[in-house]
Amino acid sequence: MLNQQKYILSTAKLEAWFHNNPLGRNILSKEYEYYNHIIPRIFGYHALQFGYPSINFLQNNKINYKYIVGKDIQTDILHLPFCCDSIDLIIYPHNLEWLTKEEREIALQECYRVLSPNGRIIISAFSNQSLFKFFLNKIHTNCDFIDIDDLQQELHRLNFTIDGGRFLSYTPPINNQKILSNLSFLEKVGDRWYPTLANVFILVATKSMMKYSNIQTPDCSLWYNNSLIVT
Repeated sequence: MLNQQKYILSTAKLEAWFHNNPLGRNILSKEYEYYNHIIPRIFGYHALQFGYPSINFLQNNKINYKYIVGKDIQTDILHLPFCCDSIDLIIYPHNLEWLTKEEREIALQECYRVLSPNGRIIISAFSNQSLFKFFLNKIHTNCDFIDIDDLQQELHRLNFTIDGGRFLSYTPPINNQKILSNLSFLEKVGDRWYPTLANVFILVATKSMMKYSNIQTPDCSLWYNNSLIVT
C-alpha cells in the first residue's frame, strides 16, 4: 500500500532540487522545452498534472480545465477521483519513481480508466541506464529509477499506444553551473551516439480502446455517486 506521506515528502524534496540545484535546473529546463513542444498540440476539455505544484507543465496547453494535484485538488495516485473516460491529458512528471512495481501498475491502470478514448499520457522519469542514478539515490534512497523497456511493455499491456518521446540530459552529476554549460556539447553527442544512457526519458502514449482484457476495472457507475466528477 502506498505510503502517501512518504510519497509527498519525496516528491517535494525533488521539486526543491529542481529549483535550487544547478543540475536540477538544467534538467528541468530541458523537460520544459520538450513539454512546451508537445503540449500545445494536445486538445480536449480536461487535463491533469500529477504533483509538483510549482512546476506547471500544462501552462502552454489550450485545454480549458487544467488541474495540478497538490495545488488545485488533493488525491491519491492509486485512486483517482474522476469518472471513467473523463480526462483528455494526464502528465506524470517523475511520479512513478516513488512507486513499487505493483503500485506503478495500479497507477497506470487508473490512468487508463480515467483517460478518454484517444486521451494522452505523458510520463517523464529518471532512467535506470544512467550513471546519474547512483548520485541521486544518495539523496532519494527510496527512488526507483525506471527501465524504459519495462515501462513500455506495461503500457502496451494496458493497451496504450506509444506515440513518441525523448531522451534528455547527458551531463554528469555535477553541481557547478559553469562546468555544466561547458559540457552542453554532450547533449548532441548523446542524442547521436548513446541516447539510451540519458539521465531522463519522456514517453508519450495514447489510450486505445480495449477489445478484451483480463484487467479487473471498477464499476464506473460507482464514481458518479462517490467521487469528484469531471464533466
